[in-house]
Amino acid sequence: MEETPRIPSLAARLSTIALICGLGLLFLGISSGLKGYDGLMEPSAEQLKSITGNLEHLAYLTPSKAPTVVDIQLYHKADGRKQAYLNYGPHEWEERLKPYMHKEITMFVASTQQVWGIMADGQTLVSAAEIQKTFLAVKKGQEIFATQMTYVGLGLVVFWLLFLRKRYRQSAA
Repeated sequence: MEETPRIPSLAARLSTIALICGLGLLFLGISSGLKGYDGLMEPSAEQLKSITGNLEHLAYLTPSKAPTVVDIQLYHKADGRKQAYLNYGPHEWEERLKPYMHKEITMFVASTQQVWGIMADGQTLVSAAEIQKTFLAVKKGQEIFATQMTYVGLGLVVFWLLFLRKRYRQSAA
């Protein structure tokens, strides 16, 4: 006669779920904290390319799974259309650039298509210092989120070790 497999109790299943979630959050928080943020650091002057042209397209985008972006397209007479982005840019930057539609502006762009400064008519519209300040705020927020995720994961694992481990063992036996 065949034995039917024993179905673990609800408490044992919840114990397993708590352990898996805790370990997942712990590892996700640790790995997020270890990531480098080089893309958010201002490049050297040699790494920036100056592009001058007529501002043709300007849009503030808020994609669902990405940071806010100010999308900028210039028409350069010799090279044609050039596109660059102000990642994590506030809506205010788009508003500052709107009066310069179809006028000549100069952008300083890194190899990642990230804009690091915009000038028009001899004045700075968006400075590298403003962009760096925004990036530092984003970086700080990401670090805080990674730390909190690590603590929540660690808390779940400790909770499992202290209170739910016995139920997990009982279901395995």
